[in-house]
Amino acid sequence: SGGWVAPGVAASIGILIGLNAEQMQHAIALAEYSSPQATQDRSVEFPSMMKEGVPFACVSGAKCAELALAGMTSMKPFLQDSKFANDLGDNWEITNTYFKDYACCRWAHPVLDCFKTTIVSQLGFDIKTVNQIKVLSFDKATLLHKRRPETIMEAVYSIPFSIGCFVVFGNVDPVTIAKPGTLSHPTIMEIADKVQIIEDPELTKEFPLKCLERLILEFEDGSRYQSGILSAKGDPQNPYSVKELEEKFLRITAPVMGDRNKEIIQLLDVGSDLKKLTASNIIDILNHTEFP
Repeated sequence: SGGWVAPGVAASIGILIGLNAEQMQHAIALAEYSSPQATQDRSVEFPSMMKEGVPFACVSGAKCAELALAGMTSMKPFLQDSKFANDLGDNWEITNTYFKDYACCRWAHPVLDCFKTTIVSQLGFDIKTVNQIKVLSFDKATLLHKRRPETIMEAVYSIPFSIGCFVVFGNVDPVTIAKPGTLSHPTIMEIADKVQIIEDPELTKEFPLKCLERLILEFEDGSRYQSGILSAKGDPQNPYSVKELEEKFLRITAPVMGDRNKEIIQLLDVGSDLKKLTASNIIDILNHTEFP
């Protein structure tokens, strides 16, 4: 992820600070050169604040835009010769990615949606009656198996914990996960202990283009519930509406920005001319925000 983030941030910051075409080319190429590399498998298996290199990539991309503005030059960016440069301005790749509703790894979201829409809301859920919770998924999802996360980073990369957190609190959001006692909550641990993550070769074939899972609940009385193939809301095939994305932004930023977060939404209004948007517009709002 970090490998793509740095050029993306460089381009975004470059627009906000008014880079011309030549400077933008340099900014993107500098970002390609300085992109951090943190492999996905290692990042998932050993969760940390490195987060696949994304945080450092943001810093690197922003700095590369500033360097280009200051006159630093670069080689021709690889991105310029790729197929992704053929339809710039016509095809927006961000519409081909996913947006998340839960504050945990995307690989947990299909089963969380199933618990939200079916298991909890329609069938009811009593952990005392459940013998096993089987999550059939693609091969890499089996790395998210930790049942006793010791840190928040380990928790958000744990399917067993995420299921337990959702069942107990009805959500998996930053406030809930960070709340004292959540990581060691006895009911969450009880639920997590019953979760098995099993590779399904057919679902592995669909990854990474699709993040699919199946859920099986085996009950103490011998009965079972088995879902169909699950995908998560927010995938390109089942996207969130603009209103839902705005609600998520407002919900997450409200504790930090208060009502001023609505001004960001107004700046990015679909009907507005984004070419007129500059860094000073956003900085002005942030400068007048009292952060805790």
